[in-house]
Amino acid sequence: MGLTIIEYGLLSGNIYPSWITSLSIILFPIFGFINFVLMIWAYLRYRRYSKQLFAIQLKKNDKAEISIKI
Repeated sequence: MGLTIIEYGLLSGNIYPSWITSLSIILFPIFGFINFVLMIWAYLRYRRYSKQLFAIQLKKNDKAEISIKI
């Protein structure tokens, strides 16, 4: 993975380590990973609901005799 701005600053000597810097180095990747997981979860929920709505629309149609289960 690429270096974050804070990690680059620490390595180059432009940022001196403190408790807030250490805390942010630990927390930012964790929050980024949680955000990534939540985006995937939201996409999968949306996809599941759209398939269910499509199946309901087919069942309500008088001409549709076959229900599609995906």
